[in-house]
Amino acid sequence: MTARTVLYDLGLISNDRQVELESPATLYYTYDGRDEKKRGTLFLLENTLVVFVQHHLVSFEKHHEYYLSQIQKVDGYSDGFKAHVLCAMTEGRPEEVISYFYETKGDVNRWTAALGKTPAPPPAQPVVIREREVIKEIVKVRCGHCGNLYDERQDRCPHCGGR
Repeated sequence: MTARTVLYDLGLISNDRQVELESPATLYYTYDGRDEKKRGTLFLLENTLVVFVQHHLVSFEKHHEYYLSQIQKVDGYSDGFKAHVLCAMTEGRPEEVISYFYETKGDVNRWTAALGKTPAPPPAQPVVIREREVIKEIVKVRCGHCGNLYDERQDRCPHCGGR
């Protein structure tokens, strides 16, 4: 199985001519406050869709895809490029811009040129961020034997074992 086979299996391409660019890449991004790193292959399909296929030890799987129209801007560097992508609201998450950094070998200029030809993004909708405050009360009781405080949900003092 190859990375291209994943694109065929998902119905994203039906022939090899639909692949405009293909590069081995290492993807760096932040998700839920954690820095992530994935190795795989980056594809540009018919100058409309960017797909990153992640390499596993013995298999491949699609990691993410987005349309060129979702790209807000592209920054080129000597070892790769960063695509700032407007991702739609999903699973209760608000619309947000995710920055994917792709480390590629020698194809940086081709990728930045191809991705930089995107039409101007539509006017931005205001982003609504919902916050929820959780207050948790912990009631402590004083041990009658040793005098230390412990959580009332415990049936014995963790310090001396008294009740």
